[in-house]
Amino acid sequence: MAPAHCGSVSADSVWSRDDALQRARQLVPRGAIPGRHRCQELTVGMGNYRYRCSVEFSQPPAGQQADQQTAPQPQPMSPLQGPAEAQPSP
Repeated sequence: MAPAHCGSVSADSVWSRDDALQRARQLVPRGAIPGRHRCQELTVGMGNYRYRCSVEFSQPPAGQQADQQTAPQPQPMSPLQGPAEAQPSP
């Protein structure tokens, strides 16, 4: 059995720590398992801050990952569609 692969991704935000963390989590590769995270507050001028968060991730061995990719994925709903419009009625 092949070992799991791991790595980390980072993202910055000028808005907030939570925004930087959300952006970093969105960068985790599809099928990967997010792990620990860490965030830093960086001073970038008088009274101005930038937030940087990193998220560690691991990927399951190739055999397990293939099983996950064959599962059907839900289709995203358009922001203009309501719940009744998303599915055609019989």
